[in-house]
Amino acid sequence: DAAWAPDSQRVAFDSDRTGLDQVYIVSTVNGVLFESTSSLSLITNGDSDQYEPTWAPDGLHLAYVSDAADDTPMLWMQELTPGINPQPVGPPVQLTFGPNEDSDPFWSADGRTIYFTRSDADGIGNLWAVDMDTRTWTKRGERALTQTDFGTYLEPHPSPDGTRVAYHRFLYVDNIRVMNADGSGDTGLTLSNKEASPSWSPDQQIGRAHV
Repeated sequence: DAAWAPDSQRVAFDSDRTGLDQVYIVSTVNGVLFESTSSLSLITNGDSDQYEPTWAPDGLHLAYVSDAADDTPMLWMQELTPGINPQPVGPPVQLTFGPNEDSDPFWSADGRTIYFTRSDADGIGNLWAVDMDTRTWTKRGERALTQTDFGTYLEPHPSPDGTRVAYHRFLYVDNIRVMNADGSGDTGLTLSNKEASPSWSPDQQIGRAHV
């Protein structure tokens, strides 16, 4: 789970190199992106797994999944120092709360929305959104985008213009679908039953991986 920073000079990722998943950032050094003691920043720490980082468009905030609260995966946010080799600023902020499990966060290009999957105890996953105030980088609220009782809606990825969301739906088979940012207009895109991990190009086209 790696994510480029908006300035393309840093990559956030998770690694279990210490035994638990933690979020790291590797930064460019003299124009070259590689891991070293001077280019690697540890962003999260502690006795819980923390993973799936996604950048805010300001490059100063990361959202990610952590099971630090009640061993339940939920969304958290960490403020960062600016520039290369960023460091955490203050404690992380919890954005979502149980009892359900949250995963697959993806921040919209305008910073106002973090899309994610919320799964219940039966493994049914729906798409949700956390609405953010970009003046204060605080949570305004959250809302459900889908309400299915079958299968799982995964990997939401908003379009660059913020009008649509592509996602991976698993219901016996894997396919890519797209809907409007408010959850309306849900439409299937693929038919081979073997697609996952949708991603938008800058010109609003959708790519996907085969599974």
